[in-house]
Amino acid sequence: DAGVLPARAGRCVIATDLMIEEVHFLRSWSSLSDVAWKLYAANASDMWAMGAAPTQWLFSVGWPAKPTQADAEALAEGFLGAMQGWGAADLIGGDTSSADRLTLSLTMLGERARNPWVRHAFHPGDRLWVDGPLGVSAAGLALLQEDACALTTAEQKCVAQHLRPMRTPSEVQVEVRGAIDVGDGLVADLLHCARASG
Repeated sequence: DAGVLPARAGRCVIATDLMIEEVHFLRSWSSLSDVAWKLYAANASDMWAMGAAPTQWLFSVGWPAKPTQADAEALAEGFLGAMQGWGAADLIGGDTSSADRLTLSLTMLGERARNPWVRHAFHPGDRLWVDGPLGVSAAGLALLQEDACALTTAEQKCVAQHLRPMRTPSEVQVEVRGAIDVGDGLVADLLHCARASG
């Protein structure tokens, strides 16, 4: 239930996310593999946005009914798939419990190789760079909510990006002062940066 931080704890970055059934996902369109993938990706995305790489993680789950072997295998498949695209890290602990609805929590540790990219370091005149296309996941969610059928290839890609987010690996060739994960949307997260930077 606990892990030992590395000696270089000053280089450590920690993030956590929680996903609750009927709040963050619906089982009618998300498999357990999808949920595990997305939960891992959400944390890893926070790592990369801080200039850190995932190193370790803890996973906890609350089950509304006794889990089956198939449930465990589905979660493992989702986590392993996400690690291939977002960076593999060691699972070091966690917990299980019963819950009124399916609840999953992941806490991730990462190590930075540079000064952390923070949201309070922006200045007027800074250039804004976005890594990857915007709005694709939101479009996928809208299609799922509409219960759309006979999706085009482009629409299928949007749904896939919402259920199993993919990272767009890129080499940063410019000096970076600050960064933020734009999971809440570009405008909302830019406002967070602007406020934090004064």
